[in-house]
Amino acid sequence: MTFPTLKPPAAGQQIIDVFGGYDHRDRIAAGSFYETENLSSDAYPCASPRKARGVRKKSAGRRATAMLPGHRLIYAADGKLWVEDEPVMELTDEEPKTLIAMGAYVVVLPDKVYYNTADPEDRGAAEAAFEAAGNATYRICRSDGTDYESAPAAQSSAPEDPADQDLWIDTSGEKHVLKQYAASSGMWTIVATTYVRISAEGIGAGFFDGDGVRIGGIPEEAGQLTEFNGKDVILTHVEADAVVITGILDAEVSAPGLTLSRRWPELDYAFECGNRLWGCRYGKDADGKFVNEIYASKLGDLRNWRCYAGVSTDSYAATVGSDGPFTGACALNGYPLFFKEHCLHKVYGAYPAAYQIQQYAGFEGVEAGSGGSLTAAAGLLYYKSSTGICVYDGASPRLISEALGNERYHAATAGTWENKLYVSMLDEMETAHMFVYDLARGIWYREDGARAEAFAAAENTLYYIENGEIRTVRGEDGKRVIWRAETGPMGLGETGQKRVIRLTLRVTLTMGSRMTVYILYDDETVPVHAATVTGASMRSFTLPILPRRCDHFRLRLEGEGQFLLHSIAQVTQEGSVIT
Repeated sequence: MTFPTLKPPAAGQQIIDVFGGYDHRDRIAAGSFYETENLSSDAYPCASPRKARGVRKKSAGRRATAMLPGHRLIYAADGKLWVEDEPVMELTDEEPKTLIAMGAYVVVLPDKVYYNTADPEDRGAAEAAFEAAGNATYRICRSDGTDYESAPAAQSSAPEDPADQDLWIDTSGEKHVLKQYAASSGMWTIVATTYVRISAEGIGAGFFDGDGVRIGGIPEEAGQLTEFNGKDVILTHVEADAVVITGILDAEVSAPGLTLSRRWPELDYAFECGNRLWGCRYGKDADGKFVNEIYASKLGDLRNWRCYAGVSTDSYAATVGSDGPFTGACALNGYPLFFKEHCLHKVYGAYPAAYQIQQYAGFEGVEAGSGGSLTAAAGLLYYKSSTGICVYDGASPRLISEALGNERYHAATAGTWENKLYVSMLDEMETAHMFVYDLARGIWYREDGARAEAFAAAENTLYYIENGEIRTVRGEDGKRVIWRAETGPMGLGETGQKRVIRLTLRVTLTMGSRMTVYILYDDETVPVHAATVTGASMRSFTLPILPRRCDHFRLRLEGEGQFLLHSIAQVTQEGSVIT
């Protein structure tokens, strides 16, 4: 009698010992996780929990709205500007705030005030305005505001028998000019630049030499000087009760109604680059006029945006032709960048006369509402576009967030720290997510549901604001982190009669740490408990798990405290074959 021969089942083994982080796509690589909570790439290639976060205790009890990166933390909270946790300036209640550093200065928007951290007495409003309570007096003068020994004669013909250095205002032409007599040549020569002193009580308060101001109320009796009404002029000299501007005046005039104002443009976004403040505006300006413009302040002068003297230190303004609002702005490698959702404006040049704005249409720009996602690291710029997280190297952007899957996110903020990109976003259900991208390894992890309103790297850590509280990504040592991870479907790659008969997890747990393993079979949503282990000392464990027969399964790992997941081994076996 002959009996059938049973061949022993063939067995195989696959070991996963490199864990590639979060991957929320339909089909993911072995070693990646479809879901993660509070894991990190710190122990790559092992999987491990993130570091514990903490609260900045020095700022406890304050509701922060903005922060400034730097060697010390500067922030706005409770209607005040705080430097090293000391209140240094009162602010308005208007929110949100934007803080900009320009050398030792801190500029606060939309308040338009500044504070000098090196000289606390140097502070105040970036804008200034004056309206004469009584008459203002206008008369021709020298550049320093001093009067001539005698008032120049204003007439159409030259004075008779002039003395050396005598002055004459020639009114024979449409434009009046000041001339000076030289006895050595017997000729009258034109004085190229003339000045007018405007005197009024308190006129100099809040203004400085070189300010660009909007002037108004110059009386008709001032002749050619009235051409400046409603225009921007430069104050060449400022005293407590007088200012000097360039201009020509036939005779002294006194009249009421004078106004002066040093004004900022309305700005959607602002930043510092090349010792200037830069900004942009799409919408109505302070005069109610619709603009689509890019601006730069005077070199080294945060107060002045309207100085046009034809020199390299001038302010700058230019209209751009792209449609739609600006969605973000920043500097990268010395170049000012202005983003719209599908356009980039990049400014080239070293000074206003040489500035050129290059427009890149069809560019993957910053998503509307995600201007806070712009952050730079190692000469690269990272930001949230309408399709995902992009990196820009100065040439073209590249998408790096494919692993986040098909989920749609918006309202992103971001910061970089220790070769990691932290991104906080909202999904379509307005649920917050904190993602972290390892810049060196290209690995994503979803940490938790923290909603960061702003980030700032300072004091050797990365701070973020959540519900007005200043928190840090580097918290208290020893604090236990609750974590979770779920793999993608396992076993789908097996063919024929082959199936997974055993799983072996190699893991290290510190004392008091805990890990539980669950299995979700096929499309079931209720997990089945497979194993639990608690660390009693610093040692590693091998967890053998025997899954039941199924088409595919997913592993869900949950735990608390420190651990290292070294490997997951799958042992597969062919079904019996009769010959």
